[in-house]
Amino acid sequence: MGFIRGALAILIGVLLFVSILSGAFLLTLSSSLKYENVQEKFGPVLKGLIQQGGLVQAFESKFSLMKTYCNQSLEYVFQYNGYNLVIPCDVIKQGTNAIVDYGIEKAVEQTYYKEYDCEFTNCFKQGELPIFLISEKSRDYFLNKFYFVLLFFIVLSVLMFLVIQKKSGLLTIVGSFFIVASLAVWKIGELITRLTSAQIKNIIGIFSSSSYSVFIKMLVIGIILVVLGISFRIAGIGMRISDFFSRMKKEEVKKKKKPNKKKK
Repeated sequence: MGFIRGALAILIGVLLFVSILSGAFLLTLSSSLKYENVQEKFGPVLKGLIQQGGLVQAFESKFSLMKTYCNQSLEYVFQYNGYNLVIPCDVIKQGTNAIVDYGIEKAVEQTYYKEYDCEFTNCFKQGELPIFLISEKSRDYFLNKFYFVLLFFIVLSVLMFLVIQKKSGLLTIVGSFFIVASLAVWKIGELITRLTSAQIKNIIGIFSSSSYSVFIKMLVIGIILVVLGISFRIAGIGMRISDFFSRMKKEEVKKKKKPNKKKK
């Protein structure tokens, strides 16, 4: 029974750590893919692609025409390589840089909230660039997977509690897993960005922008769990010491009490 219990504890422990690590990465992805983070991180990447693609030059060549058109209209429809961009004349009056920034903001917004008529895994087959990855659809997918892993983690924690002999050790074990997983989330993202080019680094940065925030949260949770586990263990040792001295005192009292002898 002892061997079986130990083997089960190791197996559940491994699965528990994998669930915590998977949950940490899924939480990082879903948090990083909030619209505010995507707008902040994807905007500069898109601007670089626009500058390389000649769209800025196209804006500059049409700028005089745009200003003239705005004398009789409130907006200008800019057409470029199959794209139609409705630009307000208030933006056009601010210059080409304002037009580019406005176009980038709208492009990111349309990309993020676009309705993709495909399952998440099938969306990879519909284009060379999986642009849907920086969308609300992608964020919802990772968030749903996180909740599934969270449920799996709770079930494994209950099983671990039932299997291990020292119940107070569960908090220490889970807390240690949280600390290691938090360091993995932080360091892996940092390592990938160091080994890649600047452009790829910017793209990866979109998916790992919340890694430090997740690292801090998990680290704090891990430390709290470890401290609680140690405290409960110390409290348990204190209770056992107290029970030991209580039994000693009871035995001494029994020894001092002598039974009364009956007279014949």
